[in-house]
Amino acid sequence: MPSRLTAACLAFATLLPFAASAHDYTTGKMKVLHPWTDPTPAGTASAPLRLRIVEIQADDRLLAAETPVAARIEVIPAAGDAEPGIALINGQDLKLGDEDARGGARLRLHGINTQLFFGREYPLNLHFAKAGMVEAGLIISDPE
Repeated sequence: MPSRLTAACLAFATLLPFAASAHDYTTGKMKVLHPWTDPTPAGTASAPLRLRIVEIQADDRLLAAETPVAARIEVIPAAGDAEPGIALINGQDLKLGDEDARGGARLRLHGINTQLFFGREYPLNLHFAKAGMVEAGLIISDPE
């Protein structure tokens, strides 16, 4: 008969595949990984929204985003990009953060209306030109 510790370890191990993909959101042509922002003290007006988009199988554009914890999310295209939104290029992963993305493309929360506590998750909708809306979760966490 297995010990309680062995049984607990086995139960936890069966949940690992689900935990690893809990913050991945897949459309037919891309995968959005771990949208997150830092915890904020009360009164913080804006903060970067970070995420990765991988396995991009067709050109597209991230046009808009929204969450109930901010009045708006600014979508800042890469320097020199005349089109609205952020370009997604077939076969090229994209990392959006403070200054990590290709050409400075990034997302920024403005008008934050609540204190963002570590470990909380809020709804986040991402709007793409071709893929349409992707419902995701905005995780409040420390750097990955």
